Amino acid sequence: MILVALPNAMVVDEKKTATSSEMVRKVKARLERNPRRSGNQMAKEQKIFQRSMQRILKKKLKVKPYKFQKAHNLTPKQKKVRLERAKELLHLHERGEFPNIVSSDEKNLPIETFINSQNNGVYLTEPTYESLSL
Repeated sequence: MILVALPNAMVVDEKKTATSSEMVRKVKARLERNPRRSGNQMAKEQKIFQRSMQRILKKKLKVKPYKFQKAHNLTPKQKKVRLERAKELLHLHERGEFPNIVSSDEKNLPIETFINSQNNGVYLTEPTYESLSL
C-alpha cells in the first residue's frame, strides 16, 4: 500500500503484491506439481504471509483442503459386481443348484503405510472417491 500525502487530503493507492496474478500462477503451478503441500509450507517458500496464501487458495484458485479417508479399497464398480454375485448365489441356493464351494482361512493381508490424517491432506476443487481414499 502506498500512501501519498497531499496538503488537503490523503490518497491511498493499493498495490496487491501477495495476491497478484503472478503469485496466483506460481501457487497454481506448485499445487499442480504437488497438491499435498500445505498452505503454510507454500507461504514460507514464497515468502508471503500465511493469510495471503489462504486468500489465494480459497478466493482465487477455489481449492479446499481435504483429509484422506481410510476406507475399503472397493470402488463403486467392485461393489456392484459383489452385489450381483451375491444375488446369483442366493438364486442358486433357492433353486437347489448351489455348487460345492471350498473355503479356507487364509487371508491376503496387504501391508499399508501409516497415514496420519492430521498431517496429510490435499488441496482439491471437489472431493472424489479416488482422490481421497487410501
